[in-house]
Amino acid sequence: MRGFHGNNFSYNLLFSKNGPVFHKSALEIFKDRADPRRAFWARYNEVETEIKLGLPQNRNQIIFFSGEAGIGKTTLLNKLVKELEEKEKEKKIKKAYYTKFDFRNFAGTKRDIISKLAYDLQNKYEFSFPLTEFATTRISIERGGASIASKTLSERISSNKGLGLLNLIFKISPFGNLADLSIDAISYLEGSYNKNIFNEFKKVSESKEVKCLLNEIKKADIQQLEDMLHVFFAFDLKTCCSTLTEPLVIMLDTYEHFINPLGCPDSYKTKDLWLRNSNDGIVDKIPGIIWVMAGRHQIVNLTDYYDVDSWNELGVETILLGPLPAEDARAYLTDVNITGPIQDYLITIAKGSPLFLDLCSRTYWSLPEKDRNC
Repeated sequence: MRGFHGNNFSYNLLFSKNGPVFHKSALEIFKDRADPRRAFWARYNEVETEIKLGLPQNRNQIIFFSGEAGIGKTTLLNKLVKELEEKEKEKKIKKAYYTKFDFRNFAGTKRDIISKLAYDLQNKYEFSFPLTEFATTRISIERGGASIASKTLSERISSNKGLGLLNLIFKISPFGNLADLSIDAISYLEGSYNKNIFNEFKKVSESKEVKCLLNEIKKADIQQLEDMLHVFFAFDLKTCCSTLTEPLVIMLDTYEHFINPLGCPDSYKTKDLWLRNSNDGIVDKIPGIIWVMAGRHQIVNLTDYYDVDSWNELGVETILLGPLPAEDARAYLTDVNITGPIQDYLITIAKGSPLFLDLCSRTYWSLPEKDRNC
């Protein structure tokens, strides 16, 4: 077949089973991740055993995978998600409970993070976040103005199918006063969610602790609500986790984009206090959750500015992801038909990064044939 050289790629090479296009990337074949995966599963099995035996979970479970750009941190997290799903299919675990938040290109607020995590867990596992939704609805109405507050009940149901009952109840009657709800509104809600509104609300509001938190939501100003939102989220999440048969895994990827998106100094070190604060931080308040985090910088170095509020004090296990071994890099290059002395050069300039090695191999194949081994 005559070769076609569009964008410097040979037609024969592009469609050949031996060509690089059909090969896995270096990130996918990088096998030197057994130890990090073992560390995760050791934590998971420990929490799973405690749940099965009904033991109190007093230890924070935090793993932070650290490594340079392109070293395979995101690929590792995706691999762990796949392993969780496979174990569920194989019935080695009853249910894989997990959610993942990637801070890449993230420019939102704490409320955005909490809302996304809550929404994901609601949709996947029918978790309930009444206090969180109660607070975020009030914030949205007052921050968003008439456009949000004027939405009809049916419009809110249509645009918030993943949200819970109290969110909608709040829109109809501030602070959830069911006496103000019309029979038609209650019927609409019950039909849409197949739940008994009165029983659901009664079940939530009977708790003294919930009543106290609801009162905080009622009397707080909007800035106070924003500041306390993680407290309501932690309470809701802890309630959900109390009935789980398996551990909940929360993954936070590209963490450096959240803690320090512009590479600025100490001013950004307080951005994650709502997660690690020793008084009301989510991690310390729900020790049974397995937090799996990934970022370029070792997290203890980011937070050693503080004492009791540092990740180190919470018991984080930091695992440095090493570079791609030279023998693996050479095997990959051979697999994509790059042989000879050029291998040594590409391995040297890639500096152990699977991502850069992929870029090197693609650049190599984009060159005219006469220039490839110069």
